[in-house]
Amino acid sequence: MADDRSAPDEDRAAILRRRKFFVSSTLLSTLGSTLTACPPQKTETPGDDPAVKPTVSVPPSPPSATVMPTPTATAPGPSVDGNPELPPVDVPNDVNETARRYFEGLKSTMELVADKLDQAEAQLKKACAIDRPDCDTHWQQVASRLAEVERRRGDLHPRCGGSSDDAKRYDERMKLHMAYIEERVKRIEATIAKQLDSDDDRKRWAEQQEKAVMPRPCLKYSCSDW
Repeated sequence: MADDRSAPDEDRAAILRRRKFFVSSTLLSTLGSTLTACPPQKTETPGDDPAVKPTVSVPPSPPSATVMPTPTATAPGPSVDGNPELPPVDVPNDVNETARRYFEGLKSTMELVADKLDQAEAQLKKACAIDRPDCDTHWQQVASRLAEVERRRGDLHPRCGGSSDDAKRYDERMKLHMAYIEERVKRIEATIAKQLDSDDDRKRWAEQQEKAVMPRPCLKYSCSDW
């Protein structure tokens, strides 16, 4: 290859510009890759490392304890107190290891969720006007319990979807529990609405909800079918 010094001045200037552009492009590319917070999940191919790798990004949750609509499912029948009955939480012994872990997680999550919903309902039976300073703790507890329910509700969704019959069994079970949560939260919200007599009351409740929001960490992970 010819020495750069033997080239005319214009050729040497062009070479220097190309080198400068190459170095700048490389630096920008490197910086861009380090600033990526949570890229879309990828589907794992055989031999990929399925380890979950947390990042430092923590996006805030929306300031609302309202449960969003879930996939269509048959709602459980009412129990004696008028609330829907908690769907089954048993862990099948004839499913693959990944499905078994999801069923176990659903059981522990839903037992906690049902308890938080019961606590919120019991709290609301103690009438306490939201505009009274001595009732501030009362409403904080209601808001925090509903926020916990919303956060735990997100734990029911598998990080990675599966195509096996076991995965489909879990999906059907999850839908029943989503319907259960939605119905119970609707009932609690209706009770709350009856205790908010003015726009100022509703604004105070919205503020309590916003303070109770729990951020969810953003995780980076790869997936494999199950």
